[in-house]
Amino acid sequence: WLRLWARLELRKFAPDIIGITGSAGKTSCRDAMVAVLKDKYRLKVTGKANSESGIPMDILGISPKDFSITDWLRISLLAPLKWASNWKAYDKYVVEMGIDSPLPPKNMAYLLTIGRPRTAIFLNASLVHSQNFDFTGGQVIGKIAAEKGKLIESLPQNGLAILNADQAEVINLSKKTKAQVMTFGVSKTADIRIGKIERTSFEFWDGPESAKVKVDYLLPDYYGQTLAAALCVSADEGNTLADGCDRLARNFPLHLRI
Repeated sequence: WLRLWARLELRKFAPDIIGITGSAGKTSCRDAMVAVLKDKYRLKVTGKANSESGIPMDILGISPKDFSITDWLRISLLAPLKWASNWKAYDKYVVEMGIDSPLPPKNMAYLLTIGRPRTAIFLNASLVHSQNFDFTGGQVIGKIAAEKGKLIESLPQNGLAILNADQAEVINLSKKTKAQVMTFGVSKTADIRIGKIERTSFEFWDGPESAKVKVDYLLPDYYGQTLAAALCVSADEGNTLADGCDRLARNFPLHLRI
């Protein structure tokens, strides 16, 4: 029911959908994407929603209260009303896509029936939320990556897959997509390469060009991947590396405070 109305809602404005998946870092990556895009586009961004029910409710602008039977009835009644009354247009929809199982409705295949991204970011794969995967035979991370990777495999020929060059299970998906591929990481083969990180400064390389994102607070080193993924989106928009780093430095702190 929610999926039906969410799909109808997306048809109103046919936004360019940017999907973000990974075992960790999706929310910070979402905020970094907003930082590089907010000056140019009207954006809709997922809040605390990345699941089979959370994404449709987010698209429709419905906030759950306590998930009781009464609350689900309220949500069900609100769905068509929200579809009829929501007319605030947006160009891009930045959505986190999390999975907890290889089986519907908590798998990636089901999430893709709600909306199909044209751009997809795959950050990483780990054992987080792996309890519903089959541990027999080992290679659990590979199984998790394969399920999350259906997002990458679903991209259209004019799409963009942004992949972590430092994890084999992720970068191997470049062979399974029709879309253009961009990569990020510390690997020398990455399109956006992470350079030196010094407390409040992150250096990045795009070929021979380098630039830095400087902030006025401490961030963990793993934010280098978050920012690098966003710089791939910025580069796809035609921005220079320096311009992308400037947008992150100006806009990313605002999202961290929300």
